[in-house]
Amino acid sequence: MGWFSKKATSGKTRVLVVDDDALTREICMKFLGELGYEAEGARGGADALDQLGRGMKDIIITDVIMPDMDGKALLRQIKQRYPHSDVILMTASPNIVDVIVSMKLGAYDYLIKPVNKDMLELTMKRCLEKRTLRLERDAEQALRKKLEIVAERMRQMEKDRKILMDDHGVPLLKLVKEVEGALGKASNGVAGQDREELAAIRARVEELSRHLKTLLDFLAQKVS
Repeated sequence: MGWFSKKATSGKTRVLVVDDDALTREICMKFLGELGYEAEGARGGADALDQLGRGMKDIIITDVIMPDMDGKALLRQIKQRYPHSDVILMTASPNIVDVIVSMKLGAYDYLIKPVNKDMLELTMKRCLEKRTLRLERDAEQALRKKLEIVAERMRQMEKDRKILMDDHGVPLLKLVKEVEGALGKASNGVAGQDREELAAIRARVEELSRHLKTLLDFLAQKVS
């Protein structure tokens, strides 16, 4: 699957909830479970990065204010290391400056604490819709790039075939024909064993000529 985040064996979207407050963390995980997501918890930024290092998550929901690493610092780390995971921030006291800065850093959205289940459901739904569109677009772009590489290789192969045929194959066939004709003329002036040897050589040259012509006909079909 390349860089795509693998889903759990259940097929559910995997979510990591990061908050130093155990109660908030457990409530979010409970809501997410009820909404059909597979949720795990992390006690802070360092714990979250450790868990992400052991297994990718589709979406990370993280508190902004935490003692070991704040949410924006964690957001930066996630976007650097796991750019295809989505991040949603939580805060009890949002302000417009923090929201703008976080969005520029790559956050998908903000949740206001205490987290409301209905708002969580709506935010997750919108995030997944956007995520699906982005992954489909990225997959399409990756496929288009691969097809362009294959097409370029095929064009180069056609050029190589044409060069082989025009610059080497045709002149070589002409030379073989000339040798074949020369051997035919030479055999008219000799007799006995020498004539037999020349006839055998001419037969091998004629066979080489047939094989070479077959190869050139094949190359001509590929080029056309």
